Amino acid sequence: MIRKIMVLGTLAAVLGLTTVMASAETATITVTAGTLSLTTDPVAVPGITLNGLDQTSATTVGDDTWNIADGRGSGAGYNVTLDTTDFTTPAIDTGTGNFKVSLQDANITEIGGSPTKPTSSVTSLTSIPENPAAAIKILSAAVNAGEGSYDFQPLYSLFIPGETLAGSGSATITLTAVTGP
Repeated sequence: MIRKIMVLGTLAAVLGLTTVMASAETATITVTAGTLSLTTDPVAVPGITLNGLDQTSATTVGDDTWNIADGRGSGAGYNVTLDTTDFTTPAIDTGTGNFKVSLQDANITEIGGSPTKPTSSVTSLTSIPENPAAAIKILSAAVNAGEGSYDFQPLYSLFIPGETLAGSGSATITLTAVTGP
């Protein structure tokens, strides 16, 4: 019996010496809100050769890739509006709806973020209002959607009347990203 007690005592001593102590710690992180940002490139509408007939010059997919990035972490949604000035040459009149934009949902690509990407508000060619008229909404993210980074490729079309004088011109396109779908 003494032997059993000695073995149990020795065993208890060995187990007591080999017991591993556990400790719990807390991991913390602070997530700070970023910004809503818009990155654009110049729009290059292809030139034409006058032939006395009305013509249309249009960009193609891939000509202009722009980006909207929502890093605010608020889920507030957003929209992108667009307007333009008249072309600098009086021969090309955008005030009568000759300068148009469209954006297909297929031309909005998720770079990273919410799989619920923003959607187009101009899926067919839509006249761009001349500044300072009310801008048109071209892209919109619903509440709790569109968070992350997305490339989008709008298409532009410019109607050139047959009586247009030769020359070149430019217009200023203004895009604005604001909170709210």
